[in-house]
Amino acid sequence: RERRMREAEESGRRAEEERRRAEQDEVFRQVMKVHQGTVDSYLEDLISDAVDKASRDQALSEAKLKANSISSMIDKLEEKYNSPDIIVKDLVSSFLLPQVQREDLKNQIKADQQKFVLAAHEAIYMSSHKY
Repeated sequence: RERRMREAEESGRRAEEERRRAEQDEVFRQVMKVHQGTVDSYLEDLISDAVDKASRDQALSEAKLKANSISSMIDKLEEKYNSPDIIVKDLVSSFLLPQVQREDLKNQIKADQQKFVLAAHEAIYMSSHKY
């Protein structure tokens, strides 16, 4: 009987020890879960920052490259179209040629009117010499 009592006590102690061990294991699992979540969050933030910095650097590099390319093209165009000869040509074509065209049009109108004046004079001359 004593032996059974000791075995029952021993069995109770083992059961209590297993329950405490299971409880401690659960606490450990929960703590590890929180730590793993913290690590995941930290790594995600690090990776996100690294990707943002890399993409920002690349975008800046590409923008500088395009700016240099556009700048060189503009320089070439300015070189081509800002020579004194071309500036003079543009000025002549924008100021003098329209004036020449206006004068030419006036002369054409004057010539057309002169035809009518001559025809009218001739008609008057003919009608006055008939009688």
